[in-house]
Amino acid sequence: MVVPPCLSVTVACWDMADQLTYPRLGLISVGDMIGRTCVVKYAYPSSPCFLTPTTRVEYTPRCDIKTEELKRNILVRVKYRSGEQYYVYPKKAWSIVRDRLLDPLSRGGIPQENGILLHGPPGTGKTSMISIIADTLSLKTFYVDPSKILSKWVGESEQNFERLLDAAQASEPSIVVMDDAEWLIQRRSSVVEATPDHPTMLGLLTLLFRRLQEWSKEGRRVIGAAATNVSLSMIDPALIRSGRLGKPVFIGLPDLEAVETIFELYGVPKGKIKEWAIKVVSMGLSMADAVQVAKSLKVGKEPVVSPTEGRGYVRAVPPILPPDIIDALKMLRRVIPPFVFKSVRARVYIGIPSPVAEALVVTYAALIAGVPSIVLTDVRKVAEAVSTAAVTDAVLIVSTEITPPDYLALISAMNVPVVFIGTVVPQVPHVALMDVARLNYALGYRAKEVLARVVCQYYGIDVDEEALKRFNRFSDNDVARILEEVALMAAASRGGVSLRDVLKVRGV
Repeated sequence: MVVPPCLSVTVACWDMADQLTYPRLGLISVGDMIGRTCVVKYAYPSSPCFLTPTTRVEYTPRCDIKTEELKRNILVRVKYRSGEQYYVYPKKAWSIVRDRLLDPLSRGGIPQENGILLHGPPGTGKTSMISIIADTLSLKTFYVDPSKILSKWVGESEQNFERLLDAAQASEPSIVVMDDAEWLIQRRSSVVEATPDHPTMLGLLTLLFRRLQEWSKEGRRVIGAAATNVSLSMIDPALIRSGRLGKPVFIGLPDLEAVETIFELYGVPKGKIKEWAIKVVSMGLSMADAVQVAKSLKVGKEPVVSPTEGRGYVRAVPPILPPDIIDALKMLRRVIPPFVFKSVRARVYIGIPSPVAEALVVTYAALIAGVPSIVLTDVRKVAEAVSTAAVTDAVLIVSTEITPPDYLALISAMNVPVVFIGTVVPQVPHVALMDVARLNYALGYRAKEVLARVVCQYYGIDVDEEALKRFNRFSDNDVARILEEVALMAAASRGGVSLRDVLKVRGV
């Protein structure tokens, strides 16, 4: 194999004083150590190549990453000279970024795709992931700032953007960062309808199309990285295909494992980790919110947190139950096979009032089937809920009592496992797995007690032995209705509520 001379080499150092140590002449590869603290991050035109006196050597601050595989996530430790930062991403999302960009570029190759689009709720680490890509690969970073691109003069906006793209191309390996990119990458039809200066915006979009394709065809080490909080329906579909930004990567709200991991790393007292992690996840808070909660708890302050509005779904957390109740729940395998929560084409129906069924399904899915749950609360946000379920291998739980029939049909066509719950039978193909009678058959003589404890624990309701004895006097059909009232009272009450409160209302 003929090894070419190095035209350009990038060296990253912990101690920038090591710049004075010129790399030895001769064969050099990406990953080689130079001096005491420096490592070769990039070699052009190939790795390995021969370092010569005419090779252009550039030095940048060093940044290393280490990853740790968790059960459902990847812990990313990013080490800078000033310290270490921590991020937790879903396995599927991280693997796409790793395979497309990090692995090939770190080996001195070219990226699988020259573009990447990260989308999802605010505060979930999209911008941080772009920074990880840029910092760990020592990429020269070019920011697409609308205040510096857009101009009132005809044609000047396109010229500004083209100059930035030219500079990125001339400085490879490099990355063009488009944060909050919806202003640039929105659908062309929307631009024409809603934007007075739509010729300018269409011109910018066309420039981005062309450059991404050129970088891909020419095998350049230039990446176009975009991040947005808006729905994919608002993004121009021509951008999200291979050869441009590629298949979008969804980064959703953190799950319990992710929040607990961050709490441990930030030094939250052990006695508060589980309790506050459940609060953060149940309220739909982002990872950025979780970090702020962790910082407060570390110094002994309990923060005031409130549920996040507008996401349209909840990453439901199972309650903490005693071992005997968990063992009893295993009996449900006779009517709900665990594998149905893992098949993307599973469509099953649990014919029990929605609040009761939600508690039961979330608990059974997590503790028995080993699968997380996404509970849809707003059908207008079904796309994000489905994306979250897909990227986390979760089951999507949909109430037939609050979801219109046309949305049920839409959800049924999605490529995730779906459990319909409620007293309204869904008018879509499904398998009816359980109703009150089959629940009692599966759980036997402890059915009422098990169901009461699961529902009460799930909604944070106090239950005592005396109330449980009175509760057991009700008929099987009344049990579900009483527990539904318990759940509704818990949702409406600002203070604590107990099973005994509901029974008093019923005069028992």
